[in-house]
Amino acid sequence: MLEVLVSLLILAHTQISIAERKVTPTQINQSRTEGDQSAALAMDEDPQTCSKAVPSDTGNAWLQASFDEVYCIKKVKVIYGSNGATSSFRCSRDACSCDPDSTCYMKLTVYEKNASDQPRNEKDGCKLGDRIKVYREDTFTLIVYELEVFSDEDAVQCSILDTSWDHVEAEPPLPAEEGEEITLTCPERYKNKGGKYAVCENEVFKLSGEPPRCVFDTGTSEI
Repeated sequence: MLEVLVSLLILAHTQISIAERKVTPTQINQSRTEGDQSAALAMDEDPQTCSKAVPSDTGNAWLQASFDEVYCIKKVKVIYGSNGATSSFRCSRDACSCDPDSTCYMKLTVYEKNASDQPRNEKDGCKLGDRIKVYREDTFTLIVYELEVFSDEDAVQCSILDTSWDHVEAEPPLPAEEGEEITLTCPERYKNKGGKYAVCENEVFKLSGEPPRCVFDTGTSEI
């Protein structure tokens, strides 16, 4: 019986590991640097160095990591002690909160710099964003030895067309991968009198020109 339980635990751990991947920020900064303890030290993969952020004149101490694309963030680890002491955060589609088995003296938020109000392919168990901000709510220094970010393993995709594009269809069929161009078509007996192409960018289709417009083929009625 014990062997079965151990096997199940190993399998569960393997499945969790497969479902996420570590992602690296392209830029990192902080509220104000103490001495030479710059924000870059929080992502240099050296457990002996650390960043130290002190409160700015107008707020508290914070560290912000930026990515060059939107990820669905599942987990964030903030290593704040030279002994490896870590605060772990788990994310849902709405927010990230401290893991029940962890102690977090700081707060964390995940968000998009240029969030769209268009429908998104949101998932349970992760939060869409290209920015992560770790911050303190008091007036003390924020110390980070390493910041580790894990996203959903699946690539960001576009799976929903703009709801204002009535009767418009996509070719090839959705979902589309990040950076993929699709052709905007109309159903039988309709013609597209508007834009004919869109590109998937951060889970939203972006047009290079005017919006698509499906018009009835007779030209006497417009949808």
